[in-house]
Amino acid sequence: MTVFKMNLIRIIRKKSNILSMLIMPAIFTIIMMLGGIGNPEEPKLAVVDNDNTYLTQLFIDNLEKSNEVLFFDEEEARQALIDREIGYLIYIPANFTNDILLGNEPMLGGSKIQETSGAFSTSMFIESFMNAVEKIAVASGGNEERFYLGIEEYLRAPFDIAVETFEFDYSRMAMVGGVGFLTLAMLSFSTSLINVLIDDKVKKTLHRLVAAPLTLKRYMFENIACFFSVLLVQVTFVFAYLNIYLGIGWRSYFVNLYLLALVFALLSVAFGISIASLAKSVRHATTASQLIIMPLVLIGGAFWPTEIMPMFMQRLGYLSPVSWFMQAANKIGEGATFLAVYREVGILILFTVVFFLIGSFKKVDIAA
Repeated sequence: MTVFKMNLIRIIRKKSNILSMLIMPAIFTIIMMLGGIGNPEEPKLAVVDNDNTYLTQLFIDNLEKSNEVLFFDEEEARQALIDREIGYLIYIPANFTNDILLGNEPMLGGSKIQETSGAFSTSMFIESFMNAVEKIAVASGGNEERFYLGIEEYLRAPFDIAVETFEFDYSRMAMVGGVGFLTLAMLSFSTSLINVLIDDKVKKTLHRLVAAPLTLKRYMFENIACFFSVLLVQVTFVFAYLNIYLGIGWRSYFVNLYLLALVFALLSVAFGISIASLAKSVRHATTASQLIIMPLVLIGGAFWPTEIMPMFMQRLGYLSPVSWFMQAANKIGEGATFLAVYREVGILILFTVVFFLIGSFKKVDIAA
């Protein structure tokens, strides 16, 4: 394990690496996490009504019976959700009523920052309302007059949800919010680690190593093991710090998030190696990583819910491994086990394999 030990010494002897590996991720993860700790007060609800029909007005009137409803245009609503001026956003698309009458089953869009009893009851009302209006539309045969008579009769019936409040585990949401920034820290630090590989390539160190009794496969294996071990320390340190800060203990979601983070750590190593194989110098690698990492993190929803982004950006987000990581993290935060997010984990592993393959495409000429 000569290469492993040599690289480990090269990494830890620089104080800047210790700072970027441990201290800065812990500090910034806490900052991001604080934004994810839910306020126990019920969030304000906003509606973007792009249909403006009698049906949508009836819907909004009933929402106002149990919620403070604000009205925005689409752009203002997204910004208000980002700024946490509102906690729940309902988006009513254009031609919503007409599509209901035609039996096209349109969807009411909804985005929320956090789960509360108010958000839960609102979600239940929306689901019940949509089921009812779709059935009434079918029963009315598309006749608008009969449809509205049925809707008014439905809304006259009492609709109450009994919500029993328990102590809410806000630390769960805080952890999910915190690991979003950790993806940025892991990807960024992995690209600084692979500068070791580029130095070996530029300074012909690799040529001398391969001339010794060391195979190229062994050289790469020890490098990967070293880089993953360093990221393992980073993840463990940040999670331990968050555990102490939040007083979580060894709860299942904490352990599952930790395992998920380790999968992403391996992906980060593969990402860094793919950059190293394509870059001709440390400067090229640094520039390329800066241009790639931040967009991956932003469209992946690490800093905000993907629902508040335009649809084309949400679809583009599927190309980012951060998106799949955050989907898995959110499911775990809602109570899923690590095995239950096998689809997202499988896609992260697929990204890892692709990055490793990219890293193996460009061969190093050691004959020169």
